Amino acid sequence: MNRLILALSLLFVGTLPLHAETPDCLPHPTQDCVFQMALRQADDEDWTWLIAEGYLAVAYLQELEQTGQDAETLAALLVKLSLADPDPMAMRKAIKAGWSGLMLGGTLIDESPALTEWFVLTMADLNRQAGLPVEAPPDFMPPEQLHAIRTKVAAISADVLPRYARLTEARGSDVPRVTVGFVDLLDDLAPDHQMILAALFAKGALTGAWKEISSWTDAKHRTSGFAALALAFAMAGELTKAIEVLQMPELANSADLDVLVSFIIVEVWARAGDGSKAQMLPESIVESGDSFHLEASVIAALATGDADTAWRLVSMIKPNQRTYSLDVAVDAALVHGPEPVEALLALMPPEEQAEVLYALGKAQIRVGDVEGTTSTIDRLGRVPDHLHYGRILQYELAPVLAALGRDVEAVQMAIEIGSARTTALVAAWLE
Repeated sequence: MNRLILALSLLFVGTLPLHAETPDCLPHPTQDCVFQMALRQADDEDWTWLIAEGYLAVAYLQELEQTGQDAETLAALLVKLSLADPDPMAMRKAIKAGWSGLMLGGTLIDESPALTEWFVLTMADLNRQAGLPVEAPPDFMPPEQLHAIRTKVAAISADVLPRYARLTEARGSDVPRVTVGFVDLLDDLAPDHQMILAALFAKGALTGAWKEISSWTDAKHRTSGFAALALAFAMAGELTKAIEVLQMPELANSADLDVLVSFIIVEVWARAGDGSKAQMLPESIVESGDSFHLEASVIAALATGDADTAWRLVSMIKPNQRTYSLDVAVDAALVHGPEPVEALLALMPPEEQAEVLYALGKAQIRVGDVEGTTSTIDRLGRVPDHLHYGRILQYELAPVLAALGRDVEAVQMAIEIGSARTTALVAAWLE
């Protein structure tokens, strides 16, 4: 490894023990203690890329929380990896895989300019050492532009969204980004548009997002933005508003819409109880459209409380292809109450209930229903060969517990799970 980088890393780390005991953060957990706990959990991983992912997750959140410790965390990561295997190719592979895992978790690269710069410079140095070409660095969003976006978002009021009341009334917290399940739709937007829209959705400021999108000069960007907004309203249970957005001129002519926007519009109509709109999908994807028509019908049936039709249609879909329709159908039905979902479960054989229960747990987490999620995890524990679903729900539930102010429960769950990423997310909500 480059001696200068290693020397600087050791300077930052100081006397930090690389195999320190996991701190005992209970019964009064603090943010700093739980971040350190996350690092110790990362140290316990067997694979270097998981170690890297854990350290990068902590550094990312430390930067967002402005703790001033992110540089020390990154320096410790370089030392850790160099001691495990000093080969620059091995270090490069671990950091790149850890970074990919972080990005797949829904982070926005421009939110963390210091971490992004560190990643680019470190990868360039490791590439040089390994004799590989140095890749051109991405364009960074200037800090002043990032500050301007955050200031703008802070000044925009959140809507009153009853479905998210548990979350927004707890600590005035943003709706967890798990509710924004359509970030891919924003990929063709300019970085500043992408960031402000994701932040407004996370804040629950959907009316503010509407005004923001309307101000954009690029018609294609407005189209993608309005499609995402319609889905955000539908996910929040504001179906009248969602349909109103679909009436915007940018979304009116289905022949001019790209595939992803078309799929999103069909999902919004299905959530509102109309599965027939799948016929508007472009002819170029007629095969997918036929399949998606069936899935849209499942969503619409359960959204309107017709569990019998929903189960008949679900039975026509291959078990390994049901995930999307069940996830959306369960979430859409819960806008009106749990009865349609329970009716669907009553029609299904026990061995096929796991995916519906998993979808139910995810939907409950999105709205901060801790007791409901806990009950669903217990029910999953009684379904043979599907214990992993309950564990995945715990990964997502722990940060929501922290967001709701249930700090001790959140940290206790993070300890039991042992995931550095989950623990770091918990820490980010603490004082």
